[in-house]
Amino acid sequence: MDVGYPVAAGNMPKCKLLGGLFSFFLQVFLVCVVVSTLYFKWTFEEPRRPRKIWIFDSLKQAVAAGTGHLMNIMIAVFFATSQGNECAWYCINSTLDTMFGVPLSYIILRVSERTILSDYPRSGAYYSELTHRVHFRIWLGQTVSWTLTVTATKAIIAIPMFLFNVELTEFGNDLFKPLEPYPRFLLVFVMVFWPAVCNSFQFYVIDNFLKRNVALEDGENISLL
Repeated sequence: MDVGYPVAAGNMPKCKLLGGLFSFFLQVFLVCVVVSTLYFKWTFEEPRRPRKIWIFDSLKQAVAAGTGHLMNIMIAVFFATSQGNECAWYCINSTLDTMFGVPLSYIILRVSERTILSDYPRSGAYYSELTHRVHFRIWLGQTVSWTLTVTATKAIIAIPMFLFNVELTEFGNDLFKPLEPYPRFLLVFVMVFWPAVCNSFQFYVIDNFLKRNVALEDGENISLL
């Protein structure tokens, strides 16, 4: 079935987030778009982080974002089990994630920073300015911490989605009803175009969180999460 041709109502397949080479290609394309956004941001930042640090900071986001992406898909599939549309639910989830997930993650991050600074004042220095070495164990701990932050954010956002499941299902079905005869076009919209807009914004803002330095009492600056 081609993207540009509608399907008869009786034979209309549902938009599916998973399965098939086309869906896999869209996933890869989305990754390329987001990575390009981070690279573009890095080329213009002042002062620019060393390439090694940018790679490790980006890997933090990749692990957490990959986890969040899988959670978004599982949430969409879960809420679409009855009368809902998987693609509509994924789009709703991505929108709520951008609107509320970024500030919520920032709040959780700040709380984590205060806890880290209070109990482990030097735990954030995964990169040594003196030796130019990356302390992988510290970086791994930060990556796990950030991934847990993203997971907690997703879980919190899922609560109102569960409470207003019926209303959001009706809203999503009505919103994307004109595109139902074009399931591949709908899949491109919800898995590439809209996530590219949302994720690029999220990655751009969150990258500032993760590369931010915090001054210690002795004047030393360290990167936290």
